[in-house]
Amino acid sequence: MKQKIEFLGVKNKNENDLNYAKVIKNFKIDNGLKNGYGIKNLTICFDGINEKTYVLPNEVNKILNIYYYKFFSNSSMSYTGVILLYAQTTNNEKKIYWSLVETSLTVFFELSDVSFLSEPIGFNINILGIDYIIFVPTTDEDTLCLWSQNSHYTFQTFPCCTDACLFDGKIYAISKNKPSSLYVTNNETIDDLLSSQFSGESYDFDDDLGKAFKLLVFDGALFVFREKGIIKISSTNALKEGSFKVVSFDFANTFVNTICSADNCILFLREDGLYSFDQVDFLKYEMGFENYISKNNKKAVAAWHNGKYVVALNTTNGNSDTKNNSMIVLDILDKNFCFVTDVSVLRMLAINNENNNALSFCFDYEFENKIGMLCFGSKIFTNDEEKMWQSHAVLLGKEQKVLKSFELFGQGEFCVEFCVDEKTYEFNVSVNKNKKINSNLRGKKVSIKIKTTSSSSWLDDMILEVI
Repeated sequence: MKQKIEFLGVKNKNENDLNYAKVIKNFKIDNGLKNGYGIKNLTICFDGINEKTYVLPNEVNKILNIYYYKFFSNSSMSYTGVILLYAQTTNNEKKIYWSLVETSLTVFFELSDVSFLSEPIGFNINILGIDYIIFVPTTDEDTLCLWSQNSHYTFQTFPCCTDACLFDGKIYAISKNKPSSLYVTNNETIDDLLSSQFSGESYDFDDDLGKAFKLLVFDGALFVFREKGIIKISSTNALKEGSFKVVSFDFANTFVNTICSADNCILFLREDGLYSFDQVDFLKYEMGFENYISKNNKKAVAAWHNGKYVVALNTTNGNSDTKNNSMIVLDILDKNFCFVTDVSVLRMLAINNENNNALSFCFDYEFENKIGMLCFGSKIFTNDEEKMWQSHAVLLGKEQKVLKSFELFGQGEFCVEFCVDEKTYEFNVSVNKNKKINSNLRGKKVSIKIKTTSSSSWLDDMILEVI
């Protein structure tokens, strides 16, 4: 009897099927086991041709967040990008550093006129024709700040927030002290924000949807994510008049920082898998990684980048119980995914401008003083990562069977490990299109493990001959 092994995704429950994985590491599951994704140092194209790799100040001990700011340069008559880092120093101080994208300089400079004791929320805004990055406080000890290349302002009236965004010319925020309401600045136009000192008022919702925890501008509307549903606000007037749309949904098991906008929907991760919201309906995707999701995922983060949903999370597939230990790159359209294991991504930010398209990362643990970016190939910076696929242990039959041979279809160097009745047998196999190996292993129960460290190794499938 010949049995085809197709190397499918994860099933936590053993259903006596060798096609499904118990463990996957660093392989891309895409009609077989393919070369996946990794992480390298953030490299930026500064002149349309040449690239640079950034050098961090020696005093930086850990990068806590990454921001991207764009401003219009009158001298070059074009937009210039700035990467900003919120970082902890060796003296346990919290500082902000900045570096221009469109120059050959690789150094970061301290933003000495702006300081925050806790990590702020940051996004771009244009007021009176000047491009700023706005830093919104997340604790009472800090204040709202506007910063540009030539000026900066601070404002005392803005509350500390759990989330904030720009919509309809106003700043919307979820106040830490009033999470069941929405704080909105009372300026008439966006240019009035400076004169109004970012003062505003809270709008209380007369419903039972609970606390708000996320704001997202998508398709020309503001979506307010709350414990028991989503509110869609089309304009500030609609909010004042109470004429907004409500969609009920229980977000109790949703990981807040995985909510992000894709090309035509909003995506988010829950304990039971990936969901989308198209402004009307919710859809759950069956991708084949769901059983790896840990319930302890308060630090999970996600971004939409180049048609992929990339999520860093805590899984049963990694080495940490409390922080993100893996990253999954999901191609929803083609229904494939890739695990990047044993790396703890703390924050991620998509950088998109004329010459650069990168998904950047900062980290916990061993890479906490590095800036990384998503890349092809199973490397974490300079380290070659082992790629591995392991099946469940399944019964070949009630009586002993002989696994006479196996044949691999693909390319590269592999270690194939069979565990037969709790005894392990290893075969080192070099494959060029296909390779058949006589194994002659006898037993009732078998599991398969495929391993490689080669970035160019891949497999379509495998044939077992069992008699």
